[in-house]
Amino acid sequence: MQIARKHIFKKLSGGRVFALPDVHGELNLLNELLGKVNFDEENDKLITLGDTINRGPHSFETLDKLSKIKNSIHFLGNHEISLIRAFEKHWFSYDSPGIDTGKNEVWQNEVPIAKLKETIDRYIEKSAYCGTIQVNNTTFGISHGDATLEHWSPEILSGLGKEKLKAMICNRARYKNTNGNQYQGIIRGVDWTIHGHTINENITMFKNSIFLDVGAGSTTRAKKLAILDLNEFSKSKCIETSSTLVQE
Repeated sequence: MQIARKHIFKKLSGGRVFALPDVHGELNLLNELLGKVNFDEENDKLITLGDTINRGPHSFETLDKLSKIKNSIHFLGNHEISLIRAFEKHWFSYDSPGIDTGKNEVWQNEVPIAKLKETIDRYIEKSAYCGTIQVNNTTFGISHGDATLEHWSPEILSGLGKEKLKAMICNRARYKNTNGNQYQGIIRGVDWTIHGHTINENITMFKNSIFLDVGAGSTTRAKKLAILDLNEFSKSKCIETSSTLVQE
């Protein structure tokens, strides 16, 4: 199988650049939202923030669709990592009755194994654990869960070990303040950091971090999906611009 990069650095220009948080298999919400912003696969670019699968009714179809979008970058969430690790264990064992992701999901065992492998490989080829994206004159640091470092540095991020990478994907401690050792100040080295993972009623800003997950994967309330056009981004209009794109 493909191996995802630890960090990816990209300068993006020409066309719009969208950041999309946790879809969680809600293909209908995804299609409706991309239609709402008139997403153009030839000219626009899509950055996904992880957790594209599980909980919703169309996990494979969502993963397959996103993996085929021409100009896309995918940052791995905890749900993709669980799938990849479980698939690798299954693929090399030959005696497993099915792929157990530990997420109480069965969809992956309803897809032909060769087709699932092809889609996972195609998705990983465009993936990284975290990244630095420059859009016009604004630099964004991106990871699924949290910004765990005081200084966002591509050199440092490219050399992170397993536990620190896991923290960037799984942590929710930054503005939740659930860990007394978690840095709570401005993240230096970038203008903004962008994350999914933590569900909020609306897009939430804390210091120079933006949390975009508004609940497509929620199991307790109405499902919503948000998208953020990074070309139109500015501190003064972030919430207003983003909120108009929330899928009710």
